[in-house]
Amino acid sequence: MQNKKYSLVDALKFGFKSIVDHISTLIYCLFLSSLIVPVGFIIIMACDLSVYYFCQGPETVAFSSFSQYFTGWYRIFSEMFSLTISNLDKVPFALMFYVNIVMISSLLILSSCLYTAGIARVSLDLYDDKKSSVKRFFSARVFTLNIFLAGLVHLGAFLGIVLLSVIPTLIMMLINPMFGLIMGALGSITLVIIWVIRTSFVNYFIVDKRAGIMDSFAASFNLSKRFAGRIFGWLVVSGLIVWVPTTLINNILVKYILQIILGLVMSISFAYIYRSIEKNKQLRDQ
Repeated sequence: MQNKKYSLVDALKFGFKSIVDHISTLIYCLFLSSLIVPVGFIIIMACDLSVYYFCQGPETVAFSSFSQYFTGWYRIFSEMFSLTISNLDKVPFALMFYVNIVMISSLLILSSCLYTAGIARVSLDLYDDKKSSVKRFFSARVFTLNIFLAGLVHLGAFLGIVLLSVIPTLIMMLINPMFGLIMGALGSITLVIIWVIRTSFVNYFIVDKRAGIMDSFAASFNLSKRFAGRIFGWLVVSGLIVWVPTTLINNILVKYILQIILGLVMSISFAYIYRSIEKNKQLRDQ
């Protein structure tokens, strides 16, 4: 794709055109990456029932159908929850409960990081006029760990912003409680928005340039420096495009499908913005 001036309209056109041309591949990739959760969930259920079988006897887990299998697991999970609260002597069941929480959370995080890396890879391929494929999507799995660690950096930054805002907020609340609370909240929100804007290209640097975690943050800060206002505008527009149509639909299934499609459009469009800014910066530096 030829270099052109950065444009939100062009980015949206590119996103919608890419969805129309490659909808089957993109949906298939999304479906496969999301399979991690149900497959892992079934494995977790099997482990739970095995432990319960071992501790309580075979008659407690004699299921003849998958519906009974799932219902039985739910009963056992509920029992584990109550045992953690009222029966501290039943350590195996309490331990199973906490292990379940950790494993289910890990599955959700893994699926999310894999999808983030894969869609970044495919989106950049579409901009570069390369063939998108399921293989290319899953080739980005090597970046899953870095995507996850970058997410931890984001989380640490958000917590740091909140902590930094506490002392000024408390000081202002001594003067006027309502004024201090409002100003503290506005200050925190402003800092979070600035952080999100300046670090919006981190995942693309991880996938596209194979950059390290902190190097990706530094590169994103540098690349977004002259375009912070436009990136903020894009984030607002993309949020409205995804949120407004879905609020007008009452059917849950249709709403969910529309959110997925519009989310894909916004992800691909943002890859267009990243690549356009990057190429224009290269031209300025020459």
